[in-house]
Amino acid sequence: FSTCRRALHPHLQPKAAEAYQPLLMSHAKNLVLEILDDPHNFQNHVITFSSMTMMKVAYGTTTPTSATDPLVKEMYQLMKVVSKLLLPDAHYLVDSIPWLKHIHWYGRELKWGFERSKRLHTGQLNRVKDDVDIGPSFTRFMLENSDHYGLMEVEITFLSAAFFGAGSDTVRCFRCVRR
Repeated sequence: FSTCRRALHPHLQPKAAEAYQPLLMSHAKNLVLEILDDPHNFQNHVITFSSMTMMKVAYGTTTPTSATDPLVKEMYQLMKVVSKLLLPDAHYLVDSIPWLKHIHWYGRELKWGFERSKRLHTGQLNRVKDDVDIGPSFTRFMLENSDHYGLMEVEITFLSAAFFGAGSDTVRCFRCVRR
């Protein structure tokens, strides 16, 4: 845990936010224009802003991303599942009866969710690895400095996903205030 925190720390400091300012200003300008053009679709505009911004920062993606993009929808759906799992009152029977983890049919949904999440986020990581022209991103930085932090590729995969999720959740909180 402390290794992951140490890896995330430099990217979440106020000085790091300064580096993101031109990107944020550009996307914010587009957000305002989209809201002015179609104010009734406010939530989708905010999700598009959040997705485009965090996909660029986390994965270096420069292609336009929208709230209706299947990848974005799946990432948000997985974030909802993880959020429910992390709630303080989220208890599973296996927590009380540990031997259930040895029964093959128990926990299928959790295993399926993990595999789905791993496949999705590994795909993002592989895209960053394969695309030499992709710009700077958190994932590229982590791949280039994996020896320094002592992280395995699967850890970088989920750390990048957490980075994306954290940024997206921040914007979702803004949406809650708007309602």
